[in-house]
Amino acid sequence: MYLWNHWNPIIIFLPIILCVVAAQIALYKSKKVVTLFQWMVTSAGSIYIGQAIFNIINFLWCISIADPNGEQGIAIFAGICLPIITGISAVVAANLCKSGDHGVCCKKSPRCRNLCRRFTAIFTGFIHFLGFHAGYLVGPLTLMMMAITPGRLADKVIKFLGTKNEVDVNEIDQDDENKKEANIEL
Repeated sequence: MYLWNHWNPIIIFLPIILCVVAAQIALYKSKKVVTLFQWMVTSAGSIYIGQAIFNIINFLWCISIADPNGEQGIAIFAGICLPIITGISAVVAANLCKSGDHGVCCKKSPRCRNLCRRFTAIFTGFIHFLGFHAGYLVGPLTLMMMAITPGRLADKVIKFLGTKNEVDVNEIDQDDENKKEANIEL
């Protein structure tokens, strides 16, 4: 349908590509350390948001050439509202933990938010994998994969090119143990 109407495939994927690039730039420019979980889930959430932007463009184009006769409610909900809501919830879930100077999410937190962010990732991935089309299977599979990734791997610090993120989770654990020993000796 799109090629018949002279839509270039790059135009179809352009909102998704731009949202993913914007998310990567935002993660790179952020002052905090970025973990693998935050990077992958934020990328999947940006895929959903880009898909919703394309659906808005497509919806407006369809309305311009045809009369929907009041039956656009399902298209608006399933094609626009649901991907925007799940995309934003994935980005919020990814960045829910304040990782501070290290990549371990729930290390210093009075209550653990790890279960909440993993449940949000698997729930939104499962919804889009089974029925409501968004993310071209890359987004849902990424979310479900990161939801079941072991915590040690999910909290691995991502080192972007040109950044000074030389922190390793093993070094942080050793530093925490040294601080505990120093507190016990006092």
